[in-house]
Amino acid sequence: MNKVLFLIILLSQISQFAFGNTVDSLLTELDRTMHNRVEYDLKKEKALSNFKKELSSEKNELKKYFLMNEIIKEYIPYQLDSALFYMNKNIYLSSKFSDKKYIDKVKIDLAGVLSSTGNYKESVDMLNSIDESNLDEVTKNQFYHESMWTYYRLFFYSPLPDSKKIYGQLYNDYMNKLLARLDKNSTFYLSIIERVYREKNDIKNSIATNNELLKRNGIGTREFSMIAFSQALNYRNLGDRESEKKYLILSSISDIKASVKDNAATTELALMLFRQGDLERAHHNINFAFEDAAFFNSKLRFVSISNILPIIDKAYETEIHKKNRKLQISLIVISILSLVVLFTSFYIYKQYRNLVIARKKLEEVNNKLKQINKELSDSYDKISEINQVKEHYIVNLLINNSENIDTLDVYGKTVVKLIISKKTEELLKLTKSKDFLDKELAKFYYNFDNIFLNIYPDFVEKFNNLLSDEERIILKRDELLNTELRIFALIRLGINDSSKIAKILRYSVTTIYNYRVKTKNKTKINRDEFEKEVMKIGSLTNKTQVE
Repeated sequence: MNKVLFLIILLSQISQFAFGNTVDSLLTELDRTMHNRVEYDLKKEKALSNFKKELSSEKNELKKYFLMNEIIKEYIPYQLDSALFYMNKNIYLSSKFSDKKYIDKVKIDLAGVLSSTGNYKESVDMLNSIDESNLDEVTKNQFYHESMWTYYRLFFYSPLPDSKKIYGQLYNDYMNKLLARLDKNSTFYLSIIERVYREKNDIKNSIATNNELLKRNGIGTREFSMIAFSQALNYRNLGDRESEKKYLILSSISDIKASVKDNAATTELALMLFRQGDLERAHHNINFAFEDAAFFNSKLRFVSISNILPIIDKAYETEIHKKNRKLQISLIVISILSLVVLFTSFYIYKQYRNLVIARKKLEEVNNKLKQINKELSDSYDKISEINQVKEHYIVNLLINNSENIDTLDVYGKTVVKLIISKKTEELLKLTKSKDFLDKELAKFYYNFDNIFLNIYPDFVEKFNNLLSDEERIILKRDELLNTELRIFALIRLGINDSSKIAKILRYSVTTIYNYRVKTKNKTKINRDEFEKEVMKIGSLTNKTQVE
């Protein structure tokens, strides 16, 4: 009996060790995949470019409709604005067809995108505009699917019990309609049943169903990413954190390989790594997710990540500070020891300079000193590098967006169009003109203002409350923010360096400094406390996202 018990314990320990190594190897693979993100995105852009070339040369309107559907399919998880652009184009094109099924198909796709990005009212309005009785069998399945998910999200996020009850009922109604129509062995059916099992807390069957779905989908697809994320939720419900982490990693890897920018796994993984004390990876992952959300341009994802990012960044900064402090202490100790060694070596040299043994010992000591000095130099270099990283990690995304305004997709499309049309004079005029840059800079300001005010809608009001009554900022009719407000909006986001603010907003450092001083002089509170009070504006409550 004792031997059997010993064998069981031994096998358990071996199993745990092997699993731990699996998770560690997956984290290494995730790091490698993140590093190669550009490679995967280039493949996505190439596929999109091929579709667009085919679309530009196609004359048949029905074929153009199907080509745009393919482009929309590629853009939906990749870039929201572009997906909406082609959806609107296809709605206009399909409105010319006598058969309404074409326009209904695009409307259903649009409703799904609106729902997944938090625009629930617009999604419901779009679904209500569709006559269910006119849909073919395939399109009707899609209609029930998007209706089901829209009402599920409304049920999940609604704070009102009465509304929650109504949305929950509608969610169940559409789900039951859809399940009654599907093949019980189809992937579509199993994906819904898996969630039903989880909602009923039947985690065993939910995991088993999910495993079947994982077998049917390879990593590097949007489908695999969603299935793996769902499996992570299953293990979360069981309290199995290591298994949850494993499937969050797999979902993140798959999202990157598929160039999916609208994702939840990377953010959830960053939060888990943060709670487990892996601050460096948590910091890297949350910034990676932030870049994806900004590229995709989903307000829902952006807000979610913006709530987590400052927490992880603060903890990471604290950890870096602790390491720097320990390193500084070590350097002081090493320096003292070096002086002691130097003094001792000199003393030995003075005492035994005429002896061969003494000379050898002295040479050894000198060699050691050289090595110590080299190590000190390397240590100083590492400190410098760490400080540079700490200075730049918060503003990397905004600086990149500011510096690359002239490479925006619209400008490229315009240039390509002029080249194709052989309008050389117009092309030369366009490339020499500064109007486009000015427009794009204005667009950058607008997008920043819009995104920021969606995150902090009461920022202007709260900011004015900090100023004297006669110094309150009154915006022009077409303004969301002015220069003064943008500067302090960036400060609210944690960017306090005037040079970095100047680079993002395309002003001189002197101008930024003058604005900050001038504004502080307008405050009705202690001017030294002004920026601290600005940082307190607009605290938001985080909610777990639904993928």
